[in-house]
Amino acid sequence: MPNCEDIVSEEQFWGKDGDVLFSAVRLNGFRLTDWFPRAPGVYWSRHARQAREYVYSEEPHSDPGLGRYYSPQSKMALIEEGGIGTIRLRSRRIDGEVCWLGTALSRSQCHSGIPLAIPDAAIRCAGVYWGDRVNIQGRVRFLQDAGLDETAARVHHARPLIVFVDKLEGIVSRPLPEPIVISPVALFESRSDREYDRAHYTFVQCGSGSDAELDIAVECIERYTTVSVRGNHLFG
Repeated sequence: MPNCEDIVSEEQFWGKDGDVLFSAVRLNGFRLTDWFPRAPGVYWSRHARQAREYVYSEEPHSDPGLGRYYSPQSKMALIEEGGIGTIRLRSRRIDGEVCWLGTALSRSQCHSGIPLAIPDAAIRCAGVYWGDRVNIQGRVRFLQDAGLDETAARVHHARPLIVFVDKLEGIVSRPLPEPIVISPVALFESRSDREYDRAHYTFVQCGSGSDAELDIAVECIERYTTVSVRGNHLFG
């Protein structure tokens, strides 16, 4: 691929901001996951770093079942302002091809990664699986080109970029890499002391690719929403 820019980390990609738009790129040594950043690029902004530092400087609450935890307001700040949170999207037809929507990451946190639109044919040809380490060739376009313009439309500092993959090449890596960490996001409502419904976000972090871990994550989210409703006077 002529005039192809080599990228070796998420930080490098997002640090270029819009300079990579419509560019041909080669993502070297990245891992694949079928989860997707809720707000692409936000994690790497200065605003998001400050938001995370502010929340984590606070003293968390404590619950016998949950352990140490942060209030719904703090969780929402981490999601909306701090760039934390992942979602799972169905495959869709883009430019006449069935594509999977996933993420490339050189580290372990999915929400900091690079969004991908991967043709099903490219995955089959490469013989790779989710979690594998790969080299990726593609071109940077807008999320809107993949029908994803609403994914981060209401999030400040989001960068609506995605790599349309042309080619994948699997890499044999030893030892086995650390688990890919996802942060599934859930929306729930509680009733405040002023008697009106309030919407809150929460999330929990777990490893991808394991149904057992996802089941535990769901249980944690359900427990969190129960504690939040019960202790609503703490958060109003």
